[in-house]
Amino acid sequence: MINIDKELCTSCGLCAKICETRDIAMTDEGPAPLGKDCSECGHCVAICPASAVELVGYDSREVLPFSPDRFHIDPDILQNFMKFRRSTRRFLQRKPEQDKIEAVLEAGRYSPTACNDQLLRYVVVEKDLPALRNLLWEGAAAYAQRAKDNYLLGRYHEFMESHGQIDTLLYGCTHLIFIMAPNENDACIASSRMELMANALGLGALYLGYCKLAVEASPALRKYLEETPESRTQVVLALGYPDVTWHRTVPRKPLQVQWK
Repeated sequence: MINIDKELCTSCGLCAKICETRDIAMTDEGPAPLGKDCSECGHCVAICPASAVELVGYDSREVLPFSPDRFHIDPDILQNFMKFRRSTRRFLQRKPEQDKIEAVLEAGRYSPTACNDQLLRYVVVEKDLPALRNLLWEGAAAYAQRAKDNYLLGRYHEFMESHGQIDTLLYGCTHLIFIMAPNENDACIASSRMELMANALGLGALYLGYCKLAVEASPALRKYLEETPESRTQVVLALGYPDVTWHRTVPRKPLQVQWK
């Protein structure tokens, strides 16, 4: 729902023009919210030059005025940053600070979602990780047996025979983040931004595809995560401080693109 401060509003009409759902009408007295189809995207808040628009039910203190020195990123630096990030499979036992984990979650919170539904939910596991690791391996084994995934079964037997010393599922991470959503697209977009934020904070991150499959194969895990049809595990991220130092980027296969 939109609220427009009449004293601040200059009737420029930008909010009405930017509204994709046409939920703001221009009248003789200025823009008027209709309150019928607002998706709460916030475009009207962001475009208003007079700071006259607010979304009811949201914290206006989070709204930041644009400043080039705070919001612009050099594209070459951004490109190089994305080239340099690596998937981490060796973690230190040093636990990341709480504010860093929260910053990673904030990156997910500000990711775009379909129709601005904002239906993402996060489960962060730290203190329960030792017990949950066993459940995840059991779920992974159940999936592997059903799918005849002998590679994963071999990794499971290696984990069991080493009494948990060889863990090629979680790789010694200190935190797991389960990204819950009704569909995979929103969670994938959020996880990509979260993984980049983790790297910006000096953390290592790893997408755990087998952990998602383990959850799907395990009623116990789905109960632990309090899954519902509208809130299912879509992406699992491992986090922690990396126990490795990278010295350069790596090559990629040539770009495959068609210009038409």
